[in-house]
Amino acid sequence: MNLTFANYFKVWFETYREPKVRDVTIQKYLIVLDLLENDELGQIQLKKIKRKDVQEFFNRYGQTRRRQTVLDTKTYINASLLDAQHDGFIKINPCARIEVVSVEDRWTVAQRKAVRDEKKWLEIDEYKNFKRYLIGTIHVALSQSPNATFTIKDKRQEVAHSFNNYGWLPQMILIAIYIALKTGARFSEIIGITEEDIDFKNAILNIDKTWDYKFGKKFIPTKNLSSIRQVLVDQEFLVIMQQYLEWMKKHEVQIDSGAILVAEKVKIYNSTINSVLKNLFLAIDIEPISIHKLRHTQASILIAQKISLQVIAKRLGHNDTTMIQQTYGHLLESIEEEENKKLLELI
Repeated sequence: MNLTFANYFKVWFETYREPKVRDVTIQKYLIVLDLLENDELGQIQLKKIKRKDVQEFFNRYGQTRRRQTVLDTKTYINASLLDAQHDGFIKINPCARIEVVSVEDRWTVAQRKAVRDEKKWLEIDEYKNFKRYLIGTIHVALSQSPNATFTIKDKRQEVAHSFNNYGWLPQMILIAIYIALKTGARFSEIIGITEEDIDFKNAILNIDKTWDYKFGKKFIPTKNLSSIRQVLVDQEFLVIMQQYLEWMKKHEVQIDSGAILVAEKVKIYNSTINSVLKNLFLAIDIEPISIHKLRHTQASILIAQKISLQVIAKRLGHNDTTMIQQTYGHLLESIEEEENKKLLELI
């Protein structure tokens, strides 16, 4: 086989990966393919690639990339080379025992500390204050028509943030943020919610699909089978959702394919939500976080309340508790310390 590595990777991807992965994952493979097509590693014949060639590639690549990006790229390249070895095209996998290089390796102590101290979720008092303010803002929004000018006062900058700059209706944005805060659901899961997904009788939010906001293919499957779940909600949630649905019917809001948070013919951007969310936080002097970090907030609050990791993982749509333990390790350690103190008092 005289294919270059880039050509082999393309054939391998089209044969073994493209038919079974989601569009968003396909784009990641295509990025790696483009990378190989424009790098000297990709021009080497597959059978002539040495471990040194792969290490030099990652040395170059990691000079301007974060560690997780490099690790993800290594995963794709390693998988293709493992299959090449399995198929007998190469005798050994030249990606074995490769050392990962990234920009973090050159960070100063101050830079590392800044990243470590970066706000990852809301504290419990911030959560309560923000929820109270958000609900009040929603009530004001639902008292207005879809075309009304709606602003949020930014107390720090003393400017009015207007929703008129966005294609989304302000009411849809606020409800999406509220669902994220109350359930910890992923952004694509939230905007894929239909009216039928809200079980008012049993107080359950059904999550069994997502909205493909990046590629415009409407409803697509969830991230994995564990992401298909039923999330328990409280009476407050049900009341607000009922008010929102009544507001939609009153104003005859046109939605796309039954997705109650997607206005017809409107392009959705994650950045839109985060821009509005930032202004909501600044309005009440809370350091802003992204909508994804509202998911972290849900987990951290449940951990602090000593809810079992299995219940938290299931609520967030994780396969198991591994991600919870990795992401919230220091919270779990503090709870363990408290439990150990109680244990000593008992014995």
